[in-house]
Amino acid sequence: MLNTEIIDGIATVTIDQKDRGLNVISTALSKALDECISGLAVDPAVTGIILTSGKSSFVVGADLAEICEFIALGPQQGRPDLTLPSNQIRRMETCGKPIVAALPGTALGGGLELALGCHHRIAADTPDAVFGLPEVGLGLLPGAGGTQRIPRLIGLEPALKLLTAGKPVSAAEAKKLGFIDAVVPADDLLASARKALVEGRVGAKQPWDEKGLRPKGTPINSFEAFNTFIYANAGVAGTAGPYQPAAAAILSTVYEGIRLPMDRALTVESQYFAHLLDSHAAKGLIESRFFLRNRMSKRGMRKANAEDATQAALAAKMREAISSEAKAIVAEGQGANVVRNAALRIGLPAPIAPEVVTGDMPGDAKMLDQIGKRLLNAAAKSVTAEADQDLTSLVAIDLAGFPEWTGGPALWAKAQN
Repeated sequence: MLNTEIIDGIATVTIDQKDRGLNVISTALSKALDECISGLAVDPAVTGIILTSGKSSFVVGADLAEICEFIALGPQQGRPDLTLPSNQIRRMETCGKPIVAALPGTALGGGLELALGCHHRIAADTPDAVFGLPEVGLGLLPGAGGTQRIPRLIGLEPALKLLTAGKPVSAAEAKKLGFIDAVVPADDLLASARKALVEGRVGAKQPWDEKGLRPKGTPINSFEAFNTFIYANAGVAGTAGPYQPAAAAILSTVYEGIRLPMDRALTVESQYFAHLLDSHAAKGLIESRFFLRNRMSKRGMRKANAEDATQAALAAKMREAISSEAKAIVAEGQGANVVRNAALRIGLPAPIAPEVVTGDMPGDAKMLDQIGKRLLNAAAKSVTAEADQDLTSLVAIDLAGFPEWTGGPALWAKAQN
């Protein structure tokens, strides 16, 4: 998993998980890194450390299978310590030895967070390499310091955009933003990292551990910063909605943590991360965007096909179930406008045409939630007898408008029991 070589006082630690095509953050890797870096930190023969990868990429995120195990355990069932990766990175950046991250390629999620815990970051100039924190797309937030280090490195506005959109950027853009320090030819990567250490260009202390740090850009206590959060909150409320709480949690984590010393800020982050881990959206989005797609890809079908008669019929069945339930709710005396709003709020296509919507009040949140769940339940119930639940879930999400955050009809129905 880790290979360490010490030459002329510089220790090169190479991450290479032999049983995987890509390196991922796991409990085992965090523990191995903690032990390795702690040992190098007290070795008088070591003056600096290079952290790199034996693969074409660096580390591409968390072990999602392990994350799902944590979700399944729940907070009351002996869930492992969720702060292990964050604590490992914090001990690494305060170990007293300068550390350079030499990134041969892509660093995403926990992999980028690991690199952010190094004191200097150099990326290889690889065309297809990307760098970012895409956890929001899986219903989570960066739980190993990303919400706190990125704003301190690149400033508030670009950090909030990077964190809440979750869209990775190229090495050149990462350098422009300020969280990659240099981009070099791939063949020069390790030599450049060694040179930076030998020439004394890398300190052993992070900027946020220096007194008087002022993140670049908008001052965090200014009226402009307050407005930035107001606009950002409005933006995520309009796109993610109440059933995908990750983006709003990211904003809260940054807002509360950015004014605190790093150790306390990381505690805030870990608390929000644990809260999101217990949301249905985290489980649903990981299932629908990762595991379901991968399972279906192995069957030669990563997306549903509207031209397939069986799939089209399945989608039509679910849409009809939603429409019928919507009509039944209206027949019970509920306003058509309320039903339409409930569908949109939960992430379903509007089951009632705009021309038949009345002028009813939009409805309170509790009412909308109850109606929205009735619509979801009706769609899920209409296909529970289908033998191929993976195909049904793919069709539901791609063709019938079943919200991705649910994980599909099967997972949604299971959660209601």
